[in-house]
Amino acid sequence: MKNNANMKKTRIIIRHISNAIPAGKLAVITGDSLDGASFTFRRLHSDRDSVLEAIKSGASGSALFGTDENGVTVETVKVSDGHVATVITPDGDFSGWSVTAERDGEVSVPYLFNIPVISWLQNDSVCAGEGIRIFGQCFAAPDRFAEVGVCEDGVHGYGRMLSEGHGVSVFLRDSAGTVHELAVTEASCYEIRAAVPALAAEGVCTLYVMNESSGAIAELETEVHPAGYFECAKKKDKLFNVVEYGAVGIIQRSFDYARDITYENLPDSAPGFQRALDAAGANGGGTVFVPNGRYHFYGPIFIPRGVRLAGEDPNRVWLELPLGMGPIDGWGDWKQGSAINVFIVGEGDFEIENLNIMSVYSPVVIGAPVNEGCRAKLGDDKFNHTPCYENLLDQTKDANNVIIRNCHIYQSPTYIEHRKADRTEPFFTSEYENARRGAQPVTNYGAIVNVWTAIAIKGTNITVENNVIEGGGDCLCIMGAQNCLIRNNIMVGGDMAGCMSFFSTSYNPDNSWRRQCRNIILEGNEFSIQSKTSRAIFWIMEEHANYYMAHNVIKPLYWHCDSEGFCFHIWSNHMLAPTKSFDGRRITFDMDGVYKQYGNAWGLMKDGKFIPGVFGRGCIYITGGTGIGTRIPIVSNDEDSVTMAYEPDCELDETSVVCLSDFKKFENTYIVENEVGALGRGIYYWGGTYSNVVDGNELCDNGGILMEDLSGCGDTWQSAGELFGQILNNRVYRGRAFYSNSSTIGVLGGTTHDTSVSVIIRGNVAEDDTTYVALPRRKYEDGSFSYRGIVFEDNLSRNSEYGTELGSGVSVVIRGAKYDNVKTEIADEGADLTVLDR
Repeated sequence: MKNNANMKKTRIIIRHISNAIPAGKLAVITGDSLDGASFTFRRLHSDRDSVLEAIKSGASGSALFGTDENGVTVETVKVSDGHVATVITPDGDFSGWSVTAERDGEVSVPYLFNIPVISWLQNDSVCAGEGIRIFGQCFAAPDRFAEVGVCEDGVHGYGRMLSEGHGVSVFLRDSAGTVHELAVTEASCYEIRAAVPALAAEGVCTLYVMNESSGAIAELETEVHPAGYFECAKKKDKLFNVVEYGAVGIIQRSFDYARDITYENLPDSAPGFQRALDAAGANGGGTVFVPNGRYHFYGPIFIPRGVRLAGEDPNRVWLELPLGMGPIDGWGDWKQGSAINVFIVGEGDFEIENLNIMSVYSPVVIGAPVNEGCRAKLGDDKFNHTPCYENLLDQTKDANNVIIRNCHIYQSPTYIEHRKADRTEPFFTSEYENARRGAQPVTNYGAIVNVWTAIAIKGTNITVENNVIEGGGDCLCIMGAQNCLIRNNIMVGGDMAGCMSFFSTSYNPDNSWRRQCRNIILEGNEFSIQSKTSRAIFWIMEEHANYYMAHNVIKPLYWHCDSEGFCFHIWSNHMLAPTKSFDGRRITFDMDGVYKQYGNAWGLMKDGKFIPGVFGRGCIYITGGTGIGTRIPIVSNDEDSVTMAYEPDCELDETSVVCLSDFKKFENTYIVENEVGALGRGIYYWGGTYSNVVDGNELCDNGGILMEDLSGCGDTWQSAGELFGQILNNRVYRGRAFYSNSSTIGVLGGTTHDTSVSVIIRGNVAEDDTTYVALPRRKYEDGSFSYRGIVFEDNLSRNSEYGTELGSGVSVVIRGAKYDNVKTEIADEGADLTVLDR
């Protein structure tokens, strides 16, 4: 259904306004019946002392702040299809606003914007006496940052942490009714770090967040746990020395080397380690202590729950698996090494710290939980056609609460580096001989189709910090990841992989689990690749939410394949589905139209009907017409309809454009203050985003920052556009992407109408043939837009052939653009374009 079809009078609604917008800048308002409407902004006001007293008295919501009676009618720059308006916000100081739209005497319900919004908490809760991290938008207001963009000390945005002058306050009402003010140590626009008082009562609590500029207060109900609630190991003061249980470690000497004394015949330390680990487990927890030295292993070890495995000195403790490279440079052989599928095994609730682990032949170095009855073995066709951790982990369980800290984990890129000349199975398969595959000279079957992983875990509450990890494939894979902290690691990825992968479902046909990956912190890491057969540094596919990615450095990659940096890669279905009727929570689809467009879409339809239950955890997104901007999860579906979790805020009609998704889009991701070096796409949303921010990143020698609509890449990927995105204060220079792609900042792609809504691109610097883009693949042919509410504001183009590239079917505003040595400032194929120079 097209947006221009039989428009009827609809209740005037404001459904979304971009957040946070500096004073005097452009805002995009999304809603219904906005054509011809005037927009009135009324300032919100509050002060810290009054808010604190009101909270103590039991007040909440609108009782915590006030709204000015008199408002300001702002200038409307553009309205697209009566649903997306671009306005100029009031000048002066930054403020929170109550906004109403008025048309023909009808006034909308007020919409509050430029106010704090809490999206999520680390661990979804707080612990008494410990720190808390809060993520969302509009915490430290934009005017609190002295400068953004290209600064003397690098590129920064509103994600720079402020230790003072942030204007943020946090209060907590505990289960006893006591109100505590939390000491805020740092804050940015997107994050708050604060300390929870030790005296906070356990149980259900309410958090309140305010800043000195916005007026309104954000509230979130959560829970207070006792201190140490999320600790993985117990009774850590009790030591179990592995040497006392039979492990043998040696300190290497040059004297031994000069006298041809080797360590080939060191006894297997696995039994001694296991006895110590079992003793700690029987104790209900403890620290299994590893004195300095080198230890050899011919088998795996298992860490019981509540146990910490820790070395004496992180620089002097080495756990070594068979290397198979000769009596001086290594020990053991490849058969002994390959027999250890997973070296360190656990079921959750364990810690590993201060160890060096050297592995050559084990597909997984640390894995939890492990499938002991795995039928697929190294070298089997089934094993090699599915990443190894998909076979080796027990995907019917979770291994929750794991900490891996201050370790050096070396998993050799086995097939390429050590067995490249070995003609023996499982390292060589003639079917995949190099000449037939066209691969590089040293690769063969395993290196092409099998992804090894240094750390593979299926579970939640996982911490991986302060490690050096050199992966034979991926450095880290977490399946069903929730509440995970990946911090201050050096990761070097290996063959046919990258550094990290997070998956929300299984890619092994023997398993069918599914869980949204969410609440993920990736910060302070350094990423690189040691293989020429790599795909990306960071790779996730479908149904992820609440990612905070900050202060990471991606070093230059070898050029091969896509060579992507941070890649959000959809592999799910976002169908532009023709509708038949709407009834409250129920949407019935025109199945003849669906079948005509998609046929019996694999996994979704059979005999022209939906497979019952296939959309049961998906989502409805309204991307055009009445209800635009609506996002409602699906709870069930039958052969021709879906049932949403709740009713929309309006009556949907024939103008409503429905995106039917079996997996949710990428939602609430914050990519801030990162450095991305030479590779293909730098920061890349490969289809399907909702409410994401890319702010203050520096990218060099790559393809820049792109939110791409993948319509056309898959038959059922026809509505994989961007909703409510912001690309702010970034710099991309020395533009160069992989293959025939360009270096860009913006949105691109799409072969159908109504896919992308409200994307603000502001304060960026694009240099050296990096262009700003709003460029669908589809041409404007039937009176409907592909993109609406696209804003380019205060951007600089320098040293480029083209400044901004626009396609037809795009409603866009350009304001305050600056050009330096640019031949063609705006290359326009017929966009609905408004240019403002103020």
